[in-house]
Amino acid sequence: MLLAGCCWLLSSASALAADAADGPPFVAYLQMAANPNNLGLREDGRFYPYSSPVGRRIGFRQVVTDKKLFRDGWSQEEAMESFTRQIAEVENEWRKRVSAEFKRDFDELPVESREILVDFGLSEGVEKVKAELIRAAIGLDWKRILDPGIYVRYEVAWPHTERNKPFYERWSGKGGAQ
Repeated sequence: MLLAGCCWLLSSASALAADAADGPPFVAYLQMAANPNNLGLREDGRFYPYSSPVGRRIGFRQVVTDKKLFRDGWSQEEAMESFTRQIAEVENEWRKRVSAEFKRDFDELPVESREILVDFGLSEGVEKVKAELIRAAIGLDWKRILDPGIYVRYEVAWPHTERNKPFYERWSGKGGAQ
């Protein structure tokens, strides 16, 4: 169950519908990119913690914050509610950073810009996203956005990891980028 109205991604039908023709809706894309193999999802339909290159995670790559999750896990609804809260927190962090550093209103940016920033904020942490990527996303400079030196997240199997490849596939047809 999605929490209604918590963030622009989930409260705005136009934001979700904007990219539906080009691939999965954004939240579904984020879920798939974060945990494409449904690691930790057991036969009982619950998510349990799993190991990742960045530590123990649960659901859609959320940090394990409570040891009882090893015993009880999360229902799929609980995983989605946590993910929704995480997205809302990342959006709020972006509102502050974009306003302070780039003198722009996050909510006034094009949907694609907000999606790219939220995607990277979820995986890297808003404070760690490079200013060059932020400027490219704000300006929808597809040539720069899709430059591997800018968008690639440095994980074990760089550049074709579960986070980098879906990002490139999602955006490679935008703005004439090839």
